[in-house]
Amino acid sequence: MGIKRNKLITIHFIILISIFLLLTFPLIIKTDLDIPNSFDETVFHYPTIKSFANQYPKLDLSNYKSGPTPLYYILMMFFVKVFGCGIISLRIINLFISVICLMVFFWYLSKQRDLTKALMISFCFALSPYFLGPSIRLATDNLGLLFMFLAMMEFDSKKAISIRRFSGANIFSTLTVLTRQINLWLVGVGLFSSLRYENEPFGLRLKKIILLLIPLLSLLPFFLMWKGLTPPFVQASQQARALVNLDVIVYSISVLGFYGGFFLPWYLRYFKENSGKLRHVLMILLLSFLFLFIHPVSYSHDAGRWGGVLWSASLYTPNFLSTSLIFWILFPLGCFFFYTIVLSRKTNKDYFIIVSAVLWLIANLHDGLVFERYYSPFLLFFIGYSIKEEKTEPLYYWIGPAVLILCFFVVDLFRFFF
Repeated sequence: MGIKRNKLITIHFIILISIFLLLTFPLIIKTDLDIPNSFDETVFHYPTIKSFANQYPKLDLSNYKSGPTPLYYILMMFFVKVFGCGIISLRIINLFISVICLMVFFWYLSKQRDLTKALMISFCFALSPYFLGPSIRLATDNLGLLFMFLAMMEFDSKKAISIRRFSGANIFSTLTVLTRQINLWLVGVGLFSSLRYENEPFGLRLKKIILLLIPLLSLLPFFLMWKGLTPPFVQASQQARALVNLDVIVYSISVLGFYGGFFLPWYLRYFKENSGKLRHVLMILLLSFLFLFIHPVSYSHDAGRWGGVLWSASLYTPNFLSTSLIFWILFPLGCFFFYTIVLSRKTNKDYFIIVSAVLWLIANLHDGLVFERYYSPFLLFFIGYSIKEEKTEPLYYWIGPAVLILCFFVVDLFRFFF
């Protein structure tokens, strides 16, 4: 049975990667793509890689022209110095990283769900412009996602994990933090993982907690050197940034509401199984409306509210009480979806994904630019992970995911090819 499943996983994965490469490989040699990742590559990522290559072996990490921690740039600099790679070669390496990330994404979901669901969600993830875009241009996004999924997969277990596996998860967490410092929230995931099993010996639990200092300590030298969490070059452009940006809550939950709508039959099924919770849902909807009343949200380029499909759509919908109508619909819907996912958790051990999502959201509250590509990949994973196994699933359940995949495919064609 295990051999047969492994063969099926291999076949599904080959299909997934083949379609992904057919879309992405022709794009990495194009030089005229007018997309956000092309701008970031030209202005931030490629100049930083070349700067590090020129400085080698004495790298100046005290200040450079980009925001993330430097692991991605050091890795790419290695290929420039050792193999003399130019920008096209670096894009191919970046695409290879994205393929590995997609492989880990599919493997992780295949351990949680049946292969059909894992493949369905993986296609949504692979064809999303917010994963495909960073795959075809130099960007730190997908290397960070790769290490994040590996860390979560190692932390995630229904039973207590060994100190060796926990150490491996911490290594991946450290690599994630050194790629994108915003992923420091994985330390909280590790803490939850170390405390969730009641019968674990205190000594072993204490060792795991001590190991969680590794990702924190890896970031400490940069924090002291930069006097903050980003290089001074970036801090200079972020002086007006608020400590907590509530726009992130509205937008990310609205994205969940948008994507969740394509998986509506599953969420309605969870709700029907817990019909006694109706008053809780009404309360959550009321609180979501109250939140929008207190904190209005609409498109604003100056305020960093402009990068994403929902921001663009909000330009064509009227405002009500200073909030775009699209958020009056999608934000409460996203809150409802999140609540139904919480309802579907049956034991404390099932709350791993809920804790991860909450910590992820808290970490992103410091974003000054509320761009959809910061949230879309994780939220697609969150939805895919959260869909429960059902004994019977009518064919119409699959219409929504198929439509989402088709929409992503059409967007990719027009955004990247035409």
